[in-house]
Amino acid sequence: MATPDDRLMDHAYDGIQEYDNPMPGWWTALFWITIVFSAGYWGYYHVAQPGHPVADEYAAEMAELQALQKKHALPDLGDADLQKMVADPTITQAGAAKYKEVCASCHGDQGEGKIGPNLTDSAWLHGGQLAAIYKTIGYGVPAKGMPAWGRTLKAADIANLAAFVGTLRGKNLPGKAPQGVVER
Repeated sequence: MATPDDRLMDHAYDGIQEYDNPMPGWWTALFWITIVFSAGYWGYYHVAQPGHPVADEYAAEMAELQALQKKHALPDLGDADLQKMVADPTITQAGAAKYKEVCASCHGDQGEGKIGPNLTDSAWLHGGQLAAIYKTIGYGVPAKGMPAWGRTLKAADIANLAAFVGTLRGKNLPGKAPQGVVER
């Protein structure tokens, strides 16, 4: 066994002489194990390729995600379609019931605005056209705290909600101050 004097190095800095301390055996063994593992990993995934390469797994997961997004996509309804729905009292009544259930806590019982913006004035943050309202309800505005109701509600419920909100426009109820761009 080496004595402490045998392990002293030949150089000194500022009067301090350095010991030659080897790495612990467990650390050196772990170092060599990781080198052998990385060589095996490289050979398995990049040379022999019997397993699924990571890029292929990623592409499969992205395809699955896109299929899921298409499944939950909202039907394309234009202003004309939604305007017909606004004129139908049974649709707006169904929308009013759903509004009380999911929207009133943020937008107020009559759309006057609480946490969320006032829906009865002519100022809109994300567009006041019926198609824009429909998309805002369906896809939400996560940055502003508006949930994407298209994930939890049926497309018919979202269309009914948009039709009901269309009946609230222009009532100018006292409540939260106008926010957004004024639309006529």
